[in-house]
Amino acid sequence: MGVLSKMVLSKLDFKENEIVIVDTSAGIEHFGRGVDAECDMIIGVVDPCFESFVLADQMRDMAIKAGAEIFFVLNKVDEKTLDTMHKNIDHETVIAEIPYLHAVFMHNLEGRELETSFLEIDPICQRIEDVKHKV
Repeated sequence: MGVLSKMVLSKLDFKENEIVIVDTSAGIEHFGRGVDAECDMIIGVVDPCFESFVLADQMRDMAIKAGAEIFFVLNKVDEKTLDTMHKNIDHETVIAEIPYLHAVFMHNLEGRELETSFLEIDPICQRIEDVKHKV
């Protein structure tokens, strides 16, 4: 899948003000397969767990090598996890914090459609717009 993704991304012919958002599976496997070489910006989602902090560090290093900007979204944030997440992720790279909501967890667990909107994603959309206008 990584080779196919790289081929598709390298063949895209962008028109002015067009963007492509690629949602990959969790982890860093796509970096090693060259998908990151075609990216201007990478957004990593960081869950409140140590493994996610380690992956975020690896993503940052790989993004730097690929010449891509990298930003992070802190996911499932609550008052108990926020301080630790801020200690482990460079604050300047955090573009959004999505709160933990039990209702969202239950919708996911039960396979139901999400019925909640998050104003917290507005900074993510704005950052994508900013990059789009740079390119």
